[in-house]
Amino acid sequence: MSKSVRLVMAALLALGALAGWSTTAAASEIREEITIPLTPDLSSSGRVEARAAICFFTYAYGERALASVRCYGNGGAAGYFSVSAQCGDGSMVHSDPARYGSPITVSCPGSAGIRKLTVTLTTLR
Repeated sequence: MSKSVRLVMAALLALGALAGWSTTAAASEIREEITIPLTPDLSSSGRVEARAAICFFTYAYGERALASVRCYGNGGAAGYFSVSAQCGDGSMVHSDPARYGSPITVSCPGSAGIRKLTVTLTTLR
Protein backbone atom coordinates (compact mmCIF):
# COMPACT_ATOMS: atom_id res chain seq x y z
CA MET A 1 0.00 0.00 0.00
CA SER A 2 1.39 3.38 -0.93
CA LYS A 3 2.17 6.02 1.64
CA SER A 4 -0.55 8.38 0.33
CA VAL A 5 -3.21 5.63 0.54
CA ARG A 6 -2.18 4.87 4.13
CA LEU A 7 -2.38 8.56 5.03
CA VAL A 8 -5.86 8.88 3.50
CA MET A 9 -7.05 5.76 5.34
CA ALA A 10 -5.60 7.01 8.63
CA ALA A 11 -7.29 10.39 8.14
CA LEU A 12 -10.65 8.73 7.37
CA LEU A 13 -10.38 6.49 10.42
CA ALA A 14 -9.51 9.49 12.61
CA LEU A 15 -12.47 11.47 11.25
CA GLY A 16 -14.73 8.46 11.73
CA ALA A 17 -13.60 8.09 15.33
CA LEU A 18 -14.33 11.77 15.96
CA ALA A 19 -17.77 11.35 14.40
CA GLY A 20 -18.50 8.30 16.56
CA TRP A 21 -18.21 5.71 13.82
CA SER A 22 -16.96 2.27 14.72
CA THR A 23 -14.29 0.48 12.74
CA THR A 24 -15.80 -2.84 13.80
CA ALA A 25 -19.28 -4.23 13.47
CA ALA A 26 -21.67 -2.60 15.90
CA ALA A 27 -22.49 -4.80 18.88
CA SER A 28 -26.11 -5.07 19.84
CA GLU A 29 -27.07 -4.31 23.41
CA ILE A 30 -29.67 -5.89 25.64
CA ARG A 31 -30.84 -3.53 28.39
CA GLU A 32 -32.74 -4.91 31.36
CA GLU A 33 -33.75 -3.76 34.81
CA ILE A 34 -34.24 -5.97 37.86
CA THR A 35 -35.90 -4.78 41.06
CA ILE A 36 -35.00 -6.58 44.28
CA PRO A 37 -37.40 -5.76 47.14
CA LEU A 38 -35.75 -5.89 50.58
CA THR A 39 -37.00 -5.77 54.14
CA PRO A 40 -35.11 -2.72 55.47
CA ASP A 41 -34.40 -4.21 58.91
CA LEU A 42 -33.61 -7.80 57.87
CA SER A 43 -30.32 -8.97 56.33
CA SER A 44 -30.67 -11.21 53.28
CA SER A 45 -28.90 -12.63 50.25
CA GLY A 46 -29.96 -14.26 47.03
CA ARG A 47 -29.79 -14.59 43.31
CA VAL A 48 -31.90 -13.00 40.58
CA GLU A 49 -31.89 -13.78 36.87
CA ALA A 50 -32.61 -11.65 33.85
CA ARG A 51 -32.72 -12.72 30.23
CA ALA A 52 -29.05 -12.00 29.57
CA ALA A 53 -27.43 -11.96 33.02
CA ILE A 54 -27.54 -13.38 36.53
CA CYS A 55 -26.89 -11.35 39.69
CA PHE A 56 -26.02 -12.30 43.26
CA PHE A 57 -26.74 -9.90 46.11
CA THR A 58 -26.15 -9.62 49.83
CA TYR A 59 -27.79 -7.10 52.10
CA ALA A 60 -26.52 -6.39 55.59
CA TYR A 61 -28.68 -4.33 57.90
CA GLY A 62 -26.95 -2.50 60.69
CA GLU A 63 -25.77 0.91 61.75
CA ARG A 64 -25.07 1.53 58.06
CA ALA A 65 -27.10 -0.60 55.65
CA LEU A 66 -24.89 -2.12 52.92
CA ALA A 67 -25.85 -4.03 49.79
CA SER A 68 -23.38 -5.72 47.47
CA VAL A 69 -24.29 -6.91 43.97
CA ARG A 70 -22.22 -8.88 41.46
CA CYS A 71 -23.61 -9.72 38.00
CA TYR A 72 -22.41 -12.08 35.27
CA GLY A 73 -23.46 -12.29 31.63
CA ASN A 74 -25.17 -15.55 30.66
CA GLY A 75 -22.85 -17.66 28.51
CA GLY A 76 -19.91 -15.41 29.33
CA ALA A 77 -21.43 -12.38 27.58
CA ALA A 78 -19.69 -9.05 28.19
CA GLY A 79 -21.49 -6.09 29.65
CA TYR A 80 -21.85 -3.77 32.58
CA PHE A 81 -24.36 -2.92 35.29
CA SER A 82 -25.20 -0.27 37.87
CA VAL A 83 -27.18 -0.34 41.10
CA SER A 84 -29.61 2.13 42.65
CA ALA A 85 -30.82 1.77 46.23
CA GLN A 86 -33.99 3.24 47.66
CA CYS A 87 -33.25 4.00 51.29
CA GLY A 88 -35.76 3.67 54.11
CA ASP A 89 -35.89 7.46 54.50
CA GLY A 90 -36.90 7.86 50.83
CA SER A 91 -33.51 9.00 49.52
CA MET A 92 -31.82 7.28 46.57
CA VAL A 93 -28.20 6.18 46.19
CA HIS A 94 -26.74 5.41 42.74
CA SER A 95 -23.55 3.56 41.84
CA ASP A 96 -21.20 4.08 38.96
CA PRO A 97 -21.34 1.33 36.30
CA ALA A 98 -19.10 -1.73 36.66
CA ARG A 99 -18.22 -4.54 34.28
CA TYR A 100 -19.81 -7.94 34.73
CA GLY A 101 -17.93 -9.92 37.35
CA SER A 102 -17.05 -6.85 39.42
CA PRO A 103 -18.85 -6.08 42.68
CA ILE A 104 -20.83 -2.93 43.39
CA THR A 105 -21.53 -1.92 46.97
CA VAL A 106 -24.09 0.73 47.89
CA SER A 107 -25.02 2.00 51.34
CA CYS A 108 -27.68 4.17 52.90
CA PRO A 109 -26.80 6.70 55.58
CA GLY A 110 -27.92 6.26 59.15
CA SER A 111 -30.10 3.36 60.20
CA ALA A 112 -32.79 3.84 57.54
CA GLY A 113 -32.04 0.53 55.81
CA ILE A 114 -32.58 -0.23 52.13
CA ARG A 115 -36.12 -0.85 50.81
CA LYS A 116 -35.20 -1.99 47.31
CA LEU A 117 -32.34 -2.36 44.88
CA THR A 118 -32.70 -1.67 41.18
CA VAL A 119 -30.05 -3.29 38.99
CA THR A 120 -29.70 -1.91 35.46
CA LEU A 121 -27.97 -4.35 33.11
CA THR A 122 -26.46 -3.71 29.69
CA THR A 123 -25.29 -6.87 27.94
CA LEU A 124 -23.26 -6.70 24.73
CA ARG A 125 -23.98 -9.36 22.12
